[in-house]
Amino acid sequence: MTAHVSTAGMFSRVIARMEGLRQSAIRLQDQVSTGQRLQRPSDDPAAAAGVRQGERADRLAEADGFALSRAAERIALADTALETIGEGLLRARELALAAASGAGGGDARQAVAAELMSLHDTLLAAVNTCDPAGVPLFSGSAGHRAFVLDEEGVARYAGDAAPPLLRFHNGRALAVGVTGQDIFNAGPAGDALALLGRVAGALRSDPATAQAVAATAVTSLDDALAAFAQVRARLGAMDAATGTLRDMHADEALARAELRDRLGGADLAESVARLQQTLAALEASRATFSRLSALSLFDHL
Repeated sequence: MTAHVSTAGMFSRVIARMEGLRQSAIRLQDQVSTGQRLQRPSDDPAAAAGVRQGERADRLAEADGFALSRAAERIALADTALETIGEGLLRARELALAAASGAGGGDARQAVAAELMSLHDTLLAAVNTCDPAGVPLFSGSAGHRAFVLDEEGVARYAGDAAPPLLRFHNGRALAVGVTGQDIFNAGPAGDALALLGRVAGALRSDPATAQAVAATAVTSLDDALAAFAQVRARLGAMDAATGTLRDMHADEALARAELRDRLGGADLAESVARLQQTLAALEASRATFSRLSALSLFDHL
């Protein structure tokens, strides 16, 4: 009876050891295949909590990163539109200066008037540019076009004064654009876009009036161009700030990945070595079990 109990105890101990080694081998194989030390939270509760916190931060950062990418895209589109507007304002000043000199006859004034109206339409289209989602770039927080034509055909700003904002999950916000009011209404003379229409209309009237209006327009366009340069510089600063934030987000994502790897990642070489040792021990336990299974009480009689 004592020998039977002793043999049964040895069987139980060997079976328990084999099961423990088998479970260890499974965990190590998972570590080798996934590269992760943590297969379940109970493996290391503190490290698992740190990994979950990092994953939550990644999800929030992903939303912020998407917003930053969209802001960078909008700023790039806005810069392209502003380049068109800046070139148009410069050309309008050249035309106004030529008209103010009084050179040329009626045909020349008509040609200048026609080109000014063409520039007006070009600038109107540029300031009403939308992003790929159809959201206007220069209407502030309003969802419609920045400038619309009134009943007399005069372009009027229809947006608001609030610049578009990039909002982050922590509640912070960053201005990532300028308004049509900034672009055309910032100068002391007021709306530079409507000015082109007024000059074109004057050029179709008597020469004296046309020359006087054109001379005044040169000064107004100088003011508009100076204000426009400041607006474009502001947009450039926003672009730089957005780029800096994108770099910071990339660095933070890398730091979180490294921390997550330290907390939950597996050392591949160590895991392979431990797996080999565990498999060798498991094979030895199986051999022991086989020998015990071959024994019987009659072998000792």
